Amino acid sequence: MHCRIISLHEQVGKKSPNRWPESPTKVSSVKRVYPSVQSTRQFDAIMRKDRFGADIPRQCQVQPAVLPPFPDRECTTHGGAPASIARPPYFTAMVIKKHATLTTTLLKQWQSGGLLSDLLLPLSWITRLVVRVKNTLYGLGLKKTHRLPVPVIVVGNIFVGGTGKTPFVLALIEALRERGWQPGIVSRGYGVEIGPEPRYGSGSDASARLLGDEPALLAQAAPIAVHPDRTRAARCLLQHFPDTTVIIADDGLQHLALGRDIEIAIQDSRGTGNGRLLPAGPLREPASRLNRIDYLVTNSPAELSPQNPPAHATQPQNAAARPRQVSMQLQPTRFIHLASGNTIAPESWRAQHQRARIAAVAGIGHPPRFFTTLEQAGIVVRQTLAFPDHHAYTQAELHAIDADLILMTAKDAAKCRDMQDDRLWALEVAPRFSDGDFFDDIAEKLKSLPVY
Repeated sequence: MHCRIISLHEQVGKKSPNRWPESPTKVSSVKRVYPSVQSTRQFDAIMRKDRFGADIPRQCQVQPAVLPPFPDRECTTHGGAPASIARPPYFTAMVIKKHATLTTTLLKQWQSGGLLSDLLLPLSWITRLVVRVKNTLYGLGLKKTHRLPVPVIVVGNIFVGGTGKTPFVLALIEALRERGWQPGIVSRGYGVEIGPEPRYGSGSDASARLLGDEPALLAQAAPIAVHPDRTRAARCLLQHFPDTTVIIADDGLQHLALGRDIEIAIQDSRGTGNGRLLPAGPLREPASRLNRIDYLVTNSPAELSPQNPPAHATQPQNAAARPRQVSMQLQPTRFIHLASGNTIAPESWRAQHQRARIAAVAGIGHPPRFFTTLEQAGIVVRQTLAFPDHHAYTQAELHAIDADLILMTAKDAAKCRDMQDDRLWALEVAPRFSDGDFFDDIAEKLKSLPVY
């Protein structure tokens, strides 16, 4: 399965000067996005106007099959009469392909190295210096680490982008609650402007618009507070949810101002890539950082057994300091219909919709993982749309997708539940672990902490 860039001209087919293409399906698709356009002559005029001077959207950093529409603006027809229509999702294929090629090349070289990575290497040395200075300042006590009255578990990674932290945190919350703990969560709140004061929420009170997509999803399982300063977020959490007995810091491995008792790093089959720091490589910190954590969890591809981690998964170099290693595998659990809230097992969903034209969207750190999960679940997807992480979907861009059903991740669904579109479904996944005693070990470590 792969993503492909297509222009709207490919969607509508060949056009005569004064009439729409003959295909009723294509005509319906174009008119749904451009309700005010009455002919292909008018459509072509708008296309020509929009080819020059248009900003390249963030979506062009990846390779979506269809680019979404932009906010309304005044466009002019051949005769000069204004037509108030949505800005068309059209950009010259050459510009998009050049940008996509550069991004694809960099991502490949982040994994195996190459000329572009070599050219960026001096900037990586600066990143390494900044990381070393920060660690030294905290190590010498020149910058303060704040301890909290409850134990703190940090879940993060050193690889930029998605590695599977969110489903792991959800599993950790459930496991700790089963063992008598009352977990709460702190997070950065990516994708929203938090402001000077922390924000908090729990259950249905948590909104993706106020907290961010990941926090809103996690808040369905446990109370959460968000702020760039994780210590302030943690204090806010304890103030408003005083029953909290353990705090999970989502994506807080590099936030050294927050004291921690247990560190868990999540990686996937990409391991540490080419081993270089940003921007020549994918790492936020040197790979040696994995020698100082407590647990290393490897998110294995679905085709592998959880007992057998991927060949490219990174093993800490220092055997004496090697953390406890666990492999996890994400398994589809259910589909949720966003409009009604109805749920259905993956096998039943697949049987009911085997003839439908299905599209899949993903605004996560590593979209191909979601598309692969659908493929391995036997879902035939005709169109895949990859968006940047934490992408803010609009009603218009989802409405523009020509498909009978649209599948998305649970993280994306947190931002789309209020959209009036009966085609939207979310797939929930849950991790399966190679070590059945993994969470018991974490609980015992928490109990053994001298302060608590």
